[in-house]
Amino acid sequence: MLEARQRFGPIGGYCETLYRERKGEELYMFVKSLAERGVPEMGMFLEGDAAREMFVARLPVALASHASSPPTFCLQPIGVLTGPGGLLSAFSKRGMRISALA
Repeated sequence: MLEARQRFGPIGGYCETLYRERKGEELYMFVKSLAERGVPEMGMFLEGDAAREMFVARLPVALASHASSPPTFCLQPIGVLTGPGGLLSAFSKRGMRISALA
């Protein structure tokens, strides 16, 4: 992990940069290479409240900016979706329509 940190800088920042630049394959390979070296996946350490705050702040705005595009599929942990501070509540407050797929 130190080698990756020296090569790319902060690992979370590097992953976010790859995500922002839509380099999904490169991001996948990078995370996979870390896992192969025994580095735990970031999701294991993702705090539920912090994740919910991040998604509630970013996802509705991102989806609203693509309102004219086809429906969007998002898979989220149930704790991020539910409750008064969850995504479903945030979407509803913004007048967004939500459909569940089962």
